[in-house]
Amino acid sequence: MTASPSATADDSPALSKLKELRRKSFRDQAIWFLNTSSVGENPEKCECVRRIEQKCLEVEKRSESEESVLDEFTAHRLLEYSDTPCTVPELRNFIEGIHGNKKRRVSLAELLIYAFDDDWKDLINSSQCNDFIAEKHATEDLEKAKMELSRLMNAAKDGAQAAEDARQSEVIAIQKETEAVRATDTARRAEQCSRELLEKERETWEALDLQEEATRKRKADLEAIVADSKNGIVTRNKANAELAILLSEDPLQLRAARIRQETVMRKSAEALAKCQEAVEHSQVTLQLAMIARAEAIKRKESALAAERSAEDLIPSARIAFEQASKALQEFTERQQNRRGTVFFLHADLNEQRRFLPKSKFIIAQKCRDDTIEKSMSSS
Repeated sequence: MTASPSATADDSPALSKLKELRRKSFRDQAIWFLNTSSVGENPEKCECVRRIEQKCLEVEKRSESEESVLDEFTAHRLLEYSDTPCTVPELRNFIEGIHGNKKRRVSLAELLIYAFDDDWKDLINSSQCNDFIAEKHATEDLEKAKMELSRLMNAAKDGAQAAEDARQSEVIAIQKETEAVRATDTARRAEQCSRELLEKERETWEALDLQEEATRKRKADLEAIVADSKNGIVTRNKANAELAILLSEDPLQLRAARIRQETVMRKSAEALAKCQEAVEHSQVTLQLAMIARAEAIKRKESALAAERSAEDLIPSARIAFEQASKALQEFTERQQNRRGTVFFLHADLNEQRRFLPKSKFIIAQKCRDDTIEKSMSSS
């Protein structure tokens, strides 16, 4: 078995492709090898490659770097299985010649290159080889375009929802504002009524107070007339009789009426204070409702602007997504139209023949025939 040519500084693009190839599944690596190598023209060797790929699936384990690779022990077992055994130093030298260091893990593609004595540079640089870097970029571009389109659509949806929520908030704020206006008017009318009632009660209390004061003054005047000896006997007797009448009257009735009136006045004053508090509260509620309404209108306008902005960008984002999807589809179609893919389709169909119902097998067979027909037309 000839030694593989060592990698040089000029092989950096090829090594990048090989690195991306290591991240593919074992099946994709086997298909790539059959697509690019002359081994794909030999049915027996193709079957050998597929058997090796099936063996890989039994021990499939992705590395920490998400590469589909094999450890040394498994690699040597597969080489023995394919009747191409080698020593540990030989395989290590082969891998070191490619990667420039002593890797302890080997990809299936690298193992097949070694087993069938191919030149990895010729295969990786052949026209039949996928440009894995470009494919990776196309996949990343598609994912970015998809995320951007999804973001814009979600932004438009969120903007519409936010606008609707703001509109509902505006309606609620208008209702609260209307209720606050009514409450303010009601509280002001109640305040006016309480104020008028308090004025009337105060007038009544003042009248009682004046009446009590007049009675006290009249008593004092009559007592002065009776006590003054200069007044005639008739005058003093008359004053004494009137004083007796005043003294015979119960002063508690007037005093009780005055006390009751003071109680009524106090309650009226308390009612007036409550009405004033209600007016202040309703005015504060009205101000808050007006502020809430203004904020709701502002949020609605902002949400509508965000929705319009997102909707304006959606067409261009959709075009970018379609272009990225088309570019990736071209890579996929080129891969599907090659001999390695066709061989695996045949092999899978033969495998399915034993398990699938006849109706589903016919569908699988038609899919295979369509792929083969496309491959022949493209070639």
